[in-house]
Amino acid sequence: MSEKELEAQIAALAAEVAELKRRANPPEPPKFDGPRGPTTTELAVARMGMSPRMMRDMANAVGDDAVRGIVRDGLASQRLAPLGAEGRVRPSLPGGMREPTPLGPPGGQRTQDLIGKLLDVQDARERAELIEREAHRLVKK
Repeated sequence: MSEKELEAQIAALAAEVAELKRRANPPEPPKFDGPRGPTTTELAVARMGMSPRMMRDMANAVGDDAVRGIVRDGLASQRLAPLGAEGRVRPSLPGGMREPTPLGPPGGQRTQDLIGKLLDVQDARERAELIEREAHRLVKK
């Protein structure tokens, strides 16, 4: 290759590198002067409120006593029983702690018995299905 060909090739490669750099670094987004508008979240939160007219209509429809009761119930402290208690509540200790629940089968023995029965029924179904498949296979021979 001659020197002129090498210079032309270098110039072409330099132009290609410049183009790739331009594509890799896109221009900065435009800067806007002035106050910033609300975000999408702010707009959504603003739409969650009710107009005073709608609030007044709702209060008239339900009544002040019902609304006061709802607010009072929402502010009251709630002591919920554990879901799996099945009527028995553990005694409370000072400081709000409770005695640990004794270990046993999850859901109680009655639940375990029901699960065992369901498994037995499923086993019987699967056994009957296998017998039926085997009978069909023997008949086809």
